[in-house]
Amino acid sequence: DCGGEYNSSSGVIRHPLNGGNYQNNENCTWIIRAANRITITFVSFDTQTRRDYLYVRDGPSMDSTVIGMFSGIRVPSSVPGPVNTKTTSAHLHFTTDNSTTRTGFQLHWKPYEDGCGWHQINSPSGLCMWHIM
Repeated sequence: DCGGEYNSSSGVIRHPLNGGNYQNNENCTWIIRAANRITITFVSFDTQTRRDYLYVRDGPSMDSTVIGMFSGIRVPSSVPGPVNTKTTSAHLHFTTDNSTTRTGFQLHWKPYEDGCGWHQINSPSGLCMWHIM
């Protein structure tokens, strides 16, 4: 099994979950919903180059805008850089072909931080405002 839905401001996705290699002909979807914009950071990434892809979309559905498309073998020093959403959700779709499998990927997400820091309240004036709890 793969995929899932998360309603959390932070978390981890590792595929495959139990180590080893992912399977042939996978079609996995993860949806992340948070209270704020999201930053997705890769810890590791290893897929069959130009055959197995992870698509990251800015929004909760397959119709949302693609903001990242990843494939290939990446050593820890060259994993894809952080991906930032403009909305409060992300749709991740992993698809594989019927040949070579690899170790997959691990990523984590957290609230997006701009120059103002966490828990910013958007302001039309462009000034930084915070919600203090």
